[in-house]
Amino acid sequence: MLKRSLAVLSIGGLAWAAGAAGTTAEHGQRPCVIQYVANAGVMFETDGTRFLIDAPIREGIQPYATPTARQRHAVETAQPPFDKVSAVLITHWHEDHLSAEATAAQLRSSSATVLVSSREIVDRVQRAGPDLAPARFVALTPAPGESQRTLVGGVPVHLLRLRHTGRRLPEQHVGFLIEGCRTVLHVGDADTDAENFALLRALPPVEVGVLPFWYVLDEPGRTFVRTSIRPSRIIGMHLPPAEAADVSRKLSSVADVTLLTEPDQRVVLAR
Repeated sequence: MLKRSLAVLSIGGLAWAAGAAGTTAEHGQRPCVIQYVANAGVMFETDGTRFLIDAPIREGIQPYATPTARQRHAVETAQPPFDKVSAVLITHWHEDHLSAEATAAQLRSSSATVLVSSREIVDRVQRAGPDLAPARFVALTPAPGESQRTLVGGVPVHLLRLRHTGRRLPEQHVGFLIEGCRTVLHVGDADTDAENFALLRALPPVEVGVLPFWYVLDEPGRTFVRTSIRPSRIIGMHLPPAEAADVSRKLSSVADVTLLTEPDQRVVLAR
């Protein structure tokens, strides 16, 4: 497993600190932090605005990580550190990225939170939470290969229509590009194809890529990331717990990758 001690890295002018749960922004600045929940689920906090991405899940899909009982309770009841969430962002309906029931529970517990996702996801969560007001939902479904922009708490969020990889293809798979304290891209399970990411050329440059770990397991994958996504820093997610030690060892010499392996692991994005 990755060591939890503080490590500071600088790649392409972007300084990073990866540390244990409880790490706070330095010098009294407002937080610029990505916190791991489970599998592809993270919370991105940018200057007081919190985005919960692919995090309200329950049983998930084996062998991928699921939230601890404590995390699940905190997410669904909007308790710290998952209180004051501005928006829940969901990439697609697979059970390791979404529980419609858990998402509806979170929205009930946090009256200021909205769900931003595709029409497919919004419909599923509305069926799970028919008591929730329509104003709690923002359904955006751009055409394949295109994007749409919205604002959440004054923060620009681009919803990207990206094709899913592999089997059980969802009809509407999306990614999110968030222009916060750092410009963060979360791709869900997007297919690693240059054409799939061509839409990024018309969008703000990616500083932080939250990407499935398999994107960077070999040199061809890392070349794809460098040329098609071009992040300054990579956060690897979707890592099965049983494979964490082996993958961490394989990527130990890749300086620009931080793997998410531990519940509540925080990556502080230094300014």
